[in-house]
Amino acid sequence: MEKELLFYQAYEKFYEMAACSEAFGAFCRDAFGEDFSQDGFSDINQIQMILDYVPERKDIHILDIGCGNGKMLGYLQKKTGAFIYGFDYSENAITTAKQLFRTRSDFVQGIIGEINYPAETFDVVIAMDTLYFAPDLSEFVGQIMNWMKKDGVFFVGYQGADI
Repeated sequence: MEKELLFYQAYEKFYEMAACSEAFGAFCRDAFGEDFSQDGFSDINQIQMILDYVPERKDIHILDIGCGNGKMLGYLQKKTGAFIYGFDYSENAITTAKQLFRTRSDFVQGIIGEINYPAETFDVVIAMDTLYFAPDLSEFVGQIMNWMKKDGVFFVGYQGADI
């Protein structure tokens, strides 16, 4: 339990720093092509790949599992006009997301395996470097499939790997 607390505290500190560090934002833009407050993942090329699969219609809904401060979702919203949803277990990350993206958005603090959404809500569900936090991966993937619309798309990406 102490390791989990230390990890959570480090994550909280990261998002506290990311919210106010211009240097970190510049680093992300230089290293990854855009400032999504990355910690070594989600470069602009991966995000562009996601855009290719977002349906071209009105009323698109996108969920990011472990959304951090929502900057990646904000980028997708800017490009598509989608309603964006995200959850993360970091209070600091969610506070920042709510401040940055006030319209057509819903950000909540939540934990994988404990949070729930109505069936057939999302056109696109994204999980970047997060699924391994699920207490029961099979059960959680089933939950995600229930949240997605019948023609929905599920993107999974990991640090150091292509989508």
